[in-house]
Amino acid sequence: WSEPAYADRTVVYNMYLAEDASGAGRSQVGLDVSLDSNGSSIPPETSLSNFTHVLVYTKSSLVEQTTPTAFAVFDTHASISNLEFPDLDLDAGDIGGA
Repeated sequence: WSEPAYADRTVVYNMYLAEDASGAGRSQVGLDVSLDSNGSSIPPETSLSNFTHVLVYTKSSLVEQTTPTAFAVFDTHASISNLEFPDLDLDAGDIGGA
C-alpha cells in the first residue's frame, strides 16, 4: 500500500481479511503494522474461507479510520496427475521423446 497523503496523526496500520472491499466479516491478520513499513505478509496456509479482500486501515491514537484501502485476493493453484514422459534413451545426456 501507499502511505496516505496526510499521515501526521497515523500511529499504525491494521490489516484485515474481509468478505468484500467495504470490510464485511473482517478479521485482523497479525499485529499492528508500524508506520515505517508499507507492506506486510499473510502467513502461509492461512485459510481464506469466504474472504475475498485484504483491507488496510490507518489508526490514530484515538480511532481507526472508517474507510480502508482494499485489495482483491487472488489465491490460485493447479495440480496435474497421470503425467507421462515417454522417452527413448537415444544418446546419453540428450533428451528425446514423442
